[in-house]
Amino acid sequence: MGLIRRCSVCRKNGNRYSGQGLECKHKEAVWAIKFLVGGKQIFRTLGQNKREAERHLIRIKSELSLGGSFHETKNILFKELAEKWLKNHEQSADPKPGTIWAYHSRLTHHILPLLGKKVVNQITAYDIEKIKQTLREKMSARSTNSVLITIGTILKFGWTLGFCKSNPAQLVKKLGVSSNAGTTISTEEAAVLLKYAQEPYRTIFFAMLCTGARVGEITALQWKDVDFKNDLISIERNVFHAPKGKYGMGDKSWVFGTPKSKESHRKVFLIPALKAALLRHSEQSQGNPLGLIFFTKGGKPYDRSTLRVKLNAALEAAHLKHIRLHDLRHSNATWLLAHGVNLAYVSKHLGHSGVAITGDTYHHILPKEHERGMKLLGGVFPIWDTPQLPLLPKTE
Repeated sequence: MGLIRRCSVCRKNGNRYSGQGLECKHKEAVWAIKFLVGGKQIFRTLGQNKREAERHLIRIKSELSLGGSFHETKNILFKELAEKWLKNHEQSADPKPGTIWAYHSRLTHHILPLLGKKVVNQITAYDIEKIKQTLREKMSARSTNSVLITIGTILKFGWTLGFCKSNPAQLVKKLGVSSNAGTTISTEEAAVLLKYAQEPYRTIFFAMLCTGARVGEITALQWKDVDFKNDLISIERNVFHAPKGKYGMGDKSWVFGTPKSKESHRKVFLIPALKAALLRHSEQSQGNPLGLIFFTKGGKPYDRSTLRVKLNAALEAAHLKHIRLHDLRHSNATWLLAHGVNLAYVSKHLGHSGVAITGDTYHHILPKEHERGMKLLGGVFPIWDTPQLPLLPKTE
């Protein structure tokens, strides 16, 4: 691929084009790009300004390096493309209602106000970089990265449909995010928290601390999921409080579905203290048409926001640091790993899709494993072998 000189006068004289553009001085001459697509030679005329033609050539090469093509793109606003992408995702991927709601919320509040009116094939990496900086001022690094990933996914979808030649989001570097799980509490702090929590919220928080289950998994638990004989709890479903509007339910309703992933279908152990708490809760609560263990006076699952308010009230009354509902799950994992429970077991216990996720999230909570590794290697390579090795330089 390269610049060539095309001239109608020269063509009449039998010269189709000049590779260097030096042989033709006619005012009718223009600059063009010659390239091959599928074995076919194609010309694209750029104009008479050589500098502009060179810039255009550089831009095309850059687009090709990102997986772009020579074909002309169709103009479409990012807002229209986002709607096409969301509709396609909803119809083909069979997503969970919570996923669709999250995408719609991200688009409505963070992406479309900044990018919606831009023509897709005119969006640059600089545009996305500005969005990243704008969002970082009001959002966490993790949430900002989620928005960037959504933008990149939509642009990739647009590229496959021919609305853009490349995906400029690939050039924007994601923000660094700590892999730590989050804030956790100790077992002593957990006991104080439960002392100040009121029923039935005390039992709900206790169940989360004992099982490490997600909020939606705990609030979707049914009595048939509890095997009191074998001391097991089956995590079989998740519940989502769907919002109103196009991407939610017709009205604000509860949607029961499968857990987060295939691995999230699991069984967790039922410790004696939680077993006693659930039996006591069963005696004090009335029946529920849905068979739920935890339900409101209206017979519905507990809303996340309600549980959050009750948790904050208990934390404040107990004079404990602020934690999120999800941190009850993190605390459960922290206790298990800190006391030497096998990483693979904890991964299955939490319903992670792989051990790597558990290890990356909780690697900082494995001091005993580090100590065991040091002792093991110390036995494999005893001190009397080391004099044969050159001394390491002293560090200043």
